[in-house]
Amino acid sequence: MSHKKDLTSLTRRRLLAGMGGLLASSGLAVPWPVRLAMANTYPDYKAVICIFLNGGNDGNDMLIPRDGAYGDYASAHGSLALPLDELVPLNLSNSDHLLGLNPAMAPMRHLVDRGHVAWVANAGPLVEPISADDVKNGRARLPSLLGSHPDQTRHVSGGVPGTFAANSGWGGRTLEAMPNDLVDGLLSNLSLSRNNWLMRGRYWAPTMAEDREYFTNLDLRHILDGGNPMEFQAYQEAVGAANSGDDLSMAYRHAVGNVLDEVLELRRVLDRVPSNVAPALNDRDDFELDQRLRTTVRTLWAGREAGVKRQMAYIQWGGFDTHSDQRGATSENQDGQLADLAKALADLDEQLTIGGLHDHVVTVVLSEFGRPLQPNSSGGTDHGWGNHFLVTGGPVNGNRLIGRMPELILGGKDDMDEAGQGRWVPTINTDQMSASVMSWFGLPHTSLNDVFVNLENFPEPTLDLF
Repeated sequence: MSHKKDLTSLTRRRLLAGMGGLLASSGLAVPWPVRLAMANTYPDYKAVICIFLNGGNDGNDMLIPRDGAYGDYASAHGSLALPLDELVPLNLSNSDHLLGLNPAMAPMRHLVDRGHVAWVANAGPLVEPISADDVKNGRARLPSLLGSHPDQTRHVSGGVPGTFAANSGWGGRTLEAMPNDLVDGLLSNLSLSRNNWLMRGRYWAPTMAEDREYFTNLDLRHILDGGNPMEFQAYQEAVGAANSGDDLSMAYRHAVGNVLDEVLELRRVLDRVPSNVAPALNDRDDFELDQRLRTTVRTLWAGREAGVKRQMAYIQWGGFDTHSDQRGATSENQDGQLADLAKALADLDEQLTIGGLHDHVVTVVLSEFGRPLQPNSSGGTDHGWGNHFLVTGGPVNGNRLIGRMPELILGGKDDMDEAGQGRWVPTINTDQMSASVMSWFGLPHTSLNDVFVNLENFPEPTLDLF
């Protein structure tokens, strides 16, 4: 079933698609209290949370060998190498290597021990399967502008230049491919970040669930706080003003008005969530990861109770472009951010359990590219390619390594760098990982190649994650 017929009439409401918009849905005509009262059961409910580590997280310092390969890691990584005796052991059921986690990620140890985490080794955006030798000898078709933050973010999110996917992502396209009775305009396509390529469909923009803080640059915070009813009424009248002849200005006011309506409706929904389900953290601002994930849990809970069958939420977070000072425990260092990530994932698991969502939600942690194994002269690492990712949640067939670890030898078989700095050529396409999650989510197999444009070039389109 195509959403093109249903959504093309909303084009004028999507002129500022990056700001979100309200997709028409006949279900929303039913008042939320009634919908909540009617939704006593929720069979076949599934949700996906995507956490995008902004800047290029160094997977070499997240997933580390504890066997003989540690010597290769330590030799090449120099002063940045994490001590062997501090690594958090992973006892994976299917790996040829003994592996460990960065000690900063110890707070998520219980998730690992319960078998709720699968690790995807040496993945990255690919056009087709290639080797480091193919790259060095000019035989490989490569994604455009390797090493560019925005371009690789677009690739990992599913945007492919020169195709229908150029300005959309695999999350939005998947939701557009789902049957209408499974999705909801307000609560199925959610973004808690301003950069939300992954959640943009061809016709459907995500609901912005970032609460008041997102609207700071639009001078709407005080309006959304509701402190001045007259000012609020004046703003409503302003966005509905008669056409003054300035089409762009009118389109802007109309689009912002739609977003305001959407945010207020979302707040009314969240106000009905029980206080014990992922309550907001008083000592966190709206942009911290654990706070955003709690907002996500409340939104998922509300959607499930209202009878929504499929929900996706996207969060882009962090500053992992660690060209200097990679070691350290602050928010400027990789270790400090990985500690925050691990604590947030542990808290997410707990809140999903409290809300009865644990066995219905999968979380994917992505980043635009990895980093070279050889450090630079500033105590950091530069831009690479292949990287390690994780997928977690009750439905995940965890405690396993998907794919293979690269050979951690500078200039070795997985290193595409002419100078031998340890830039790994991916052996798994990130689209294969994402397609696996979307297949679990309910995307029909016949729609995989429509959502993931280059997937047809890979003999195994999905991975054994579930």
